Amino acid sequence: MGRETKSAVTHGGTTAEARVHLDSEMLAIGPPVRASLALAGLKAETGAAGLTVTAGRETYRIAMSEKEAAAWAKAINHPPSLADKLGLNPGVNVALIGDVPEAVAAVAEGSARYAKAPRAIAADVTLAMVAKLDVKALAALAAAMPKKGALWLIYEKGVLKGDAVIFAARDAGLKDTKVAKISETHTGLRFIARN
Repeated sequence: MGRETKSAVTHGGTTAEARVHLDSEMLAIGPPVRASLALAGLKAETGAAGLTVTAGRETYRIAMSEKEAAAWAKAINHPPSLADKLGLNPGVNVALIGDVPEAVAAVAEGSARYAKAPRAIAADVTLAMVAKLDVKALAALAAAMPKKGALWLIYEKGVLKGDAVIFAARDAGLKDTKVAKISETHTGLRFIARN
């Protein structure tokens, strides 16, 4: 997920059409111009010619409209926090279910906490740790959610596969809407009730 375009990229005196992908942690360019750049070390500026990205002494110019370049520059210069990615804005009611990673618990301070899913969840956003796939349990979780609530299923990479989580959640009556990297070891998938 993130932003993606195919555009003329200029680097080191060479200009070539290349795929450019931006997510919440990295800017990837290529081929034929190739680069994988962590956002932490980048500076982005906009101009009439598009987007200019500087990484140390390296400069990449990416042709795009000024409006598009402004959106990319904002995402590069101010990457979203974990709370932003999960939609945990001020005033949002949050519920945590299970043994969620510490990174999640830290950004969801003051949330209602449950060891297992309650019969009804009174939260705008629910974050649930999933250690195994049980369609019946996921269906019960879906039934407990408020109609306009969002459910993040968080799983450990290498223990579960994202596609398997998506298929099980779909079988439980949920619709997948977003994916977010939680940490180096965990990923989150966002779902809403399927109408």
